[in-house]
Amino acid sequence: MHLSNKYHSILERPYEYKIVGFNFQDDLNDFQNSFIELTLQKKSNIKILKFLQPSGIRIEDGFPSPTGGLCILDIS
Repeated sequence: MHLSNKYHSILERPYEYKIVGFNFQDDLNDFQNSFIELTLQKKSNIKILKFLQPSGIRIEDGFPSPTGGLCILDIS
């Protein structure tokens, strides 16, 4: 993690959720329209998060199996 980045509070303990959906849409004509839609599940609790203009995405080895390393950073 870069020192200027900090964990985002949108979801408490995101590493407890399983990734059940991952959709990356890249607009080759206008990056501002690109996004990732991430669907997470913990027991019967489902969260759908949308990230606009994603960059610097890293996926751990073992994806999509739970790796326990899921974190959401605030890069604003």
